[in-house]
Amino acid sequence: ADQDSPRDAERLIDYVEFSAEMGWEYSLVDANWTDLPDGEIERVIDKANSLGVGIFLWYNSGGPNNEVPEAPRDLVFDPSTRRGEFARIAALGVAGVKVDFWHSDKPESVGRYLDLFADAADHELLVNVHGSTAPRGWSRTWPNLMTMESVAGGEQYLFNPAFASDAARHNTVLAFTRNVVGPMDGTPGIVSTQYLRTVSNGHELAATVVFESALQHLVDTPEAYRAQSTEVLAALRDLPTAWDETVLLDGRPESHVVLARRHADDWWVGAMNGTDESLDLDLDDLLVGLVGPGIMFERLCDDPDDAREVVADRIAAGAGVAVTMLPAGGCLLRTI
Repeated sequence: ADQDSPRDAERLIDYVEFSAEMGWEYSLVDANWTDLPDGEIERVIDKANSLGVGIFLWYNSGGPNNEVPEAPRDLVFDPSTRRGEFARIAALGVAGVKVDFWHSDKPESVGRYLDLFADAADHELLVNVHGSTAPRGWSRTWPNLMTMESVAGGEQYLFNPAFASDAARHNTVLAFTRNVVGPMDGTPGIVSTQYLRTVSNGHELAATVVFESALQHLVDTPEAYRAQSTEVLAALRDLPTAWDETVLLDGRPESHVVLARRHADDWWVGAMNGTDESLDLDLDDLLVGLVGPGIMFERLCDDPDDAREVVADRIAAGAGVAVTMLPAGGCLLRTI
């Protein structure tokens, strides 16, 4: 949402302070942070550490398959250089790395993934990879691998003008395809009006539950999130990223999806409409079967008059729980 922030230490600190305010564990410093004046990235890291927020630093994977100029691009390709850089940033207190623009599934590239995961683990760094292959189960061997992109996610609103017209349908398909095979950094949770998007804010909120990622990257600005209702902020503050149980309640690719996930004793439900027509779903029997009658849910559903707003209310399972979604709309429910 803020492409120039990696070149502005004060702006990065805005994100760090908002992460601390929300209780979020990490904040990303994206591409071209090496343009900061000497000592500025260290100042950002020190500020984040003082607030209990871990910093992720972006890196260009480099290599012969990649001509992308974004920096830094020459620090993680060569093994010895990579290990030296990881030792340096680990000593500064960096929590993890986001390594982008792999552009290849060749055997030598796969070997580089595995070497990078191992080197990061040796330096106790978490990993997020972008411009990457799909998950291969590697996080079972390297649990520091938190998530992978391998998807047309939220950044497409910036770089692909045609994406918006297909985003709602596309998102429902992801729940049945890409996200089934492993963690997906789809960057949901966009709530500001700067993007030309057809999906509602309710749809974006639902995506934070439907899209599974051990590191759920919420990508809007502090100002955009602070402008949201108390109920929306509370849901984003409490949102789990590790789930103990997942149940598909309803759905069909290209139409809609209703996915329930449990963390400890709490159930979260994301409902997304992929069509260009309003959709009414009666979820009462499904939710009673899931949690039993009388359990209270908070419902954050589309405002029928404004796709950039959601309406919050509370209702018990067994009392007629339904959701009404605008075209390309959505709804988030959670037990309270």
